[in-house]
Amino acid sequence: MEDRIRANHPEAEAAPAMALAYREHNRAFVNISIYRQRLTREFERTLVLLRRIQAERRENEERQLDNAAKILKMHKDENAPYNPTDDGFVFSTAEIETYMSREERWQQANEHEFYEHA
Repeated sequence: MEDRIRANHPEAEAAPAMALAYREHNRAFVNISIYRQRLTREFERTLVLLRRIQAERRENEERQLDNAAKILKMHKDENAPYNPTDDGFVFSTAEIETYMSREERWQQANEHEFYEHA
C-alpha cells in the first residue's frame, strides 16, 4: 500500500498507508479484535479452572498425607514395619514423617501462642 501514496518523507508516507490499510481491511481488524477478546476470556476461564484443580489437588494431597500419617503412627506404636504403597499411598515413609514433624511443630506453635496469651 505504501506504493499508492508518494511523499518525500517516510513517516508522511506511512500514516496514509496505514489509514488506507485500515479502511480497506476494516473487517479483518474487527475480526482480529473479536478473536483476541475470545482468546482472552478463554485464557481467563482456563486459568481459573487450573487454579481450582491445583487447589483440589493440594487439599487431596494434604488429606492423603494426614491419613498416611495416622497409619504410620499406628504402625510405629506397634513396632510394625509399614509400607505406604500397601495402602495405595504415593508418599514415601520419609515424606510422611516430614509431614508428621511439620504438623507437630504447628501444634506446638499453636499451644505456645495459646499459653503466651493466656
